[in-house]
Amino acid sequence: ATSGWIHGLLTELGEALAAFTKDLGSALDQTTIVVKSEFGRRAYENGGLGTDHGRAGAMLVLGGGLKRTGAFAKWPGLAEDDLEGPGDLRVTTDYRTVLSDTLAKRFSFDRSDQVFPGYRPGQSLGIFS
Repeated sequence: ATSGWIHGLLTELGEALAAFTKDLGSALDQTTIVVKSEFGRRAYENGGLGTDHGRAGAMLVLGGGLKRTGAFAKWPGLAEDDLEGPGDLRVTTDYRTVLSDTLAKRFSFDRSDQVFPGYRPGQSLGIFS
């Protein structure tokens, strides 16, 4: 959409991130910015012409040392059988994997189980070089 509430919020976020990265200048090479919402959204419009809170959502990663760019995910689709519960997008990437990769590659910290008790890191997503 090119108008509306979410368009305005995403535009504001994009402009804020652009200004922040500009202010960082060359320090951006040593900086990693991770943006994550605390909730996802449902796949379908509700009675109030919006969407209810859901499980899956998107994360943004920007800064220096990135090897991969663009969007990547295991897209499950929007068919009824592809959704979880009452209309939630299926979670395909654990947010802790993104944060664990960030800690490991940017801070040489490989004990993400101390940050996320009970979490067992799997294969790296390959975001960082």
